[in-house]
Amino acid sequence: MNESDSDTVRDDRKDPDSAHEDGNVEVEFIEANAEAATDSRSDSAHTTETQKPQPEESSVETELAQTKDRLLRLAAEFDNFKKRTARQFTAIAENAQTEILADLLSVQDNLERALAVDQSAADYASLKRGIGLIAAQIGDILKKNGVEAFESRGKQFDPNLHEAVMTVKTPDVAEHSVVDEFAKGYKYKDRVLRHAKVSVADSGE
Repeated sequence: MNESDSDTVRDDRKDPDSAHEDGNVEVEFIEANAEAATDSRSDSAHTTETQKPQPEESSVETELAQTKDRLLRLAAEFDNFKKRTARQFTAIAENAQTEILADLLSVQDNLERALAVDQSAADYASLKRGIGLIAAQIGDILKKNGVEAFESRGKQFDPNLHEAVMTVKTPDVAEHSVVDEFAKGYKYKDRVLRHAKVSVADSGE
């Protein structure tokens, strides 16, 4: 073996420390790759968890849906209540009108009887008595339904109750007092149904 061959053999034989260092580099490289793979899997798992609905969010959404359903049910019930109440008021008004109309039919009957009386046999006294009975009957019907006339003659003029159609110059009646009544005034319970048409005293000064 010559000197050059000996050098080749020496070059082929590596230093034990150098071989150890190469092994460490390879181990570190493998460990680095393993850590990178672990981090990648961890990031992927975190992304998946983020995409999944959290239990709290799901609970809030369920509660909102239930609240919306309750509100819709309440709105439907209130709408039904309004319709039912409207029907009840209509029925009450129709019943009241029916009762009044039924009472007026009896007045109509009496008027027809008065017109059917033989004119040759009728006198003024009996005619007046018959008309008086009909007027009283109408008054009873009005009173039964809460309508009553109020007195105006001799009262102080009140624009809330009276409608002045003329003034009368007279020293016998206090100024701004009602002298005469041309049409009675009526109240329905505590509300004026019709103002009385009256003449009002004027001192003439």
